[in-house]
Amino acid sequence: MTRKAQSEVLGLLVIVVILLVLGVIYLGFVNLAQGSSLTNQRTSLEAERALQTLMKVSFPAYGDQTFEELIVACHKDPKDCILLEEALQEAYLVILRPGTLYSFTATYQEEAFYSTGLCSLGLVSHYVFVTDGLAYETQLQLCTQ
Repeated sequence: MTRKAQSEVLGLLVIVVILLVLGVIYLGFVNLAQGSSLTNQRTSLEAERALQTLMKVSFPAYGDQTFEELIVACHKDPKDCILLEEALQEAYLVILRPGTLYSFTATYQEEAFYSTGLCSLGLVSHYVFVTDGLAYETQLQLCTQ
């Protein structure tokens, strides 16, 4: 190779390296801008896991009833919703991070029969279960601040 050809190849190599460095810097800035979506995904996963965990927990203080059973009891007799409220507060003190605000709703045939909390915005998780041939849906919403 001649001296001129070598300098041209070296020049092209320098241009490629500069473009690669600029590309890495660009990707770094794009990644920083999407950092909030990672937080939302983490919070969404937290809401889903918290609701799934809660539904299978049995409460010794309430006759070893599961949360599903407490929801069904609340639907059958509104007086039993007090037990549901107490169990919900007790469980979420342990399951959720301290200071996390939430809204919880239980529905039967698309009609809410129990609701607590006042979230207007937040990530929502749903859980459906069937008891005695009746389908119930629960919804947990972790409030965004």
